[in-house]
Amino acid sequence: MKLKIFFAAFINLFFISFPQNIIGCGPDADPYDYYTSFFSNNLAEAKAYQPFYYTGYNFLYAEQEPVNTTEVLAKEWAAYCGKPVTEKEALLFVTEYSLVDLKNLYNHIEKKQALFVAAPIKANSMTHYFIRSKDLEGLGYVLYAKQVEPYVLGSNNNWEAIIRDSIKMDNLMKNGRQLFNAAKTQFFKLKYGYQVTRLAHYSNNYTAAIVTYDAMIAGNKTKSVLQPMSMALKAGALYRTGKLKEAAYLFSKAFYESDVKRISNYISFNWAVTTQKLREEYLALCA
Repeated sequence: MKLKIFFAAFINLFFISFPQNIIGCGPDADPYDYYTSFFSNNLAEAKAYQPFYYTGYNFLYAEQEPVNTTEVLAKEWAAYCGKPVTEKEALLFVTEYSLVDLKNLYNHIEKKQALFVAAPIKANSMTHYFIRSKDLEGLGYVLYAKQVEPYVLGSNNNWEAIIRDSIKMDNLMKNGRQLFNAAKTQFFKLKYGYQVTRLAHYSNNYTAAIVTYDAMIAGNKTKSVLQPMSMALKAGALYRTGKLKEAAYLFSKAFYESDVKRISNYISFNWAVTTQKLREEYLALCA
């Protein structure tokens, strides 16, 4: 009996010593269960590069854009208006308020009509800025951008397909060019150039998108997140017209210049680089 117990214990010890002999089930490998990274976690911009930390199991370490585009644009608007306009209220003003309410505000300032808007809109610090400064150029741009949005972003209902009316988009492009020519500052010329390029791109008029960028944006030196965003639109148009090397180059520049849409630019760059072309052909554009 003691001999049987000894052999049973010996066999169990053998299997325990060699776990590969034990067949069992467990969870999938954790793609984040190691610390290899192409970017130092101590970098000041570590968050912006987090999606590109190395992982052998996923295409990206994180799939969410590192920064919110609308929040960055709201920050620019708050800086443009100056204190006491806050980024939070600028975000509400440019993203949440309806075209009807903003037209009401415009007519109140220009024609001294009664202001029939909800109390929170009246109380918004950016509303106060426009009433105080009578900055119809700035408010006029917001109105124009509101008209463009449905054709490039769609409605708030993500289940509905975006309806792109080419005739209305073409009319908005013509209107945008007129407003671009009438704009008094490079700040708003850049904004109108971005919107017209955007409309051309999303109406599948890629040649017009490239021409618009070159004519209305390329020479503008205004510092804004719209610079790399516009560049990415041109890059997308180049990609669609078969100019992959030029597209990859601009996507790489847009990736470098801003945290905004960094994942989008990375993926687009990846699409534009093909094995059919030599690496040197792409790198030649960087010289």
